[in-house]
Amino acid sequence: MAAELKVQMTRTPLDVPLLLFLGAYILASIFSLDPVISFLGWHPVFFGSLPSVAALVILYFLATTHLNSTYRQAMIMAFAISASLLSVSSIAYYFGHPFLGQVWAQAREWTAAGDITKLAAFLAISIPLTLSLAFFTKDVIQRYTSYILAALQLIAFALINSLFAYIILAGAALFVLLFLPRLAFKQEDKAIMGGLVILLVAFLLLVNVPAAGKAVLKPLISGKNTSISLNKPLSLPLNASWQASAQALSNRPVFGSGPSTFGLVFPSYKPISLNAVNENNIW
Repeated sequence: MAAELKVQMTRTPLDVPLLLFLGAYILASIFSLDPVISFLGWHPVFFGSLPSVAALVILYFLATTHLNSTYRQAMIMAFAISASLLSVSSIAYYFGHPFLGQVWAQAREWTAAGDITKLAAFLAISIPLTLSLAFFTKDVIQRYTSYILAALQLIAFALINSLFAYIILAGAALFVLLFLPRLAFKQEDKAIMGGLVILLVAFLLLVNVPAAGKAVLKPLISGKNTSISLNKPLSLPLNASWQASAQALSNRPVFGSGPSTFGLVFPSYKPISLNAVNENNIW
């Protein structure tokens, strides 16, 4: 908007629902058990707080308004480069070569994206977008650069090996097949796409077939931890999280406990089963 020196809005069916949702989020933050946590987030996680959700709503309106802007391709390129930098970092960490010297950034599964599951989901969305840059550009250098970036993202995606991300990527691939039926591919583009598919399948086999992974990947991994599979983030059992949330809502049925306050109310409402000494004692 600043570059074009004009402010414009594009109406969509999601405008009113999103604004109502944001309004409810604002009220819930004001009447929260701890408004400071609702506005600033539950340290060290900022996402889920009022500013982070408001930023996403604003981003939606900006994105829909500029879908046909002359800056659309530059925006997708920035998205692809961001995902590719995260991919290079993830690949380096996987093979035991951390970029940062801090103690908290030494684990092989560390990523600037928050955790590897979030990174895999991000890559599942960025891979089709990066390939779209190759499909729709006439510039040869940009087309091959996009293919290289997509290859880096595919390698990092396969090394993370997240089932949730596979589902997202399958949905994205289906979306591309449905909306790009008229796109004509050159023979060299078909060959490159075939090569990318082979690359993805090869790394998936290396990660999921222990014998192959130990023979090819394990000798390349530095450090004490030479496991082929990365440790996935710990997650609360779904049943326990639902019970704690339902109990918190039953005590404050109008506004709930407030955004980002799950960690605050969880010790009071968690199921007794999570108190077992030798089972799930991390919770």
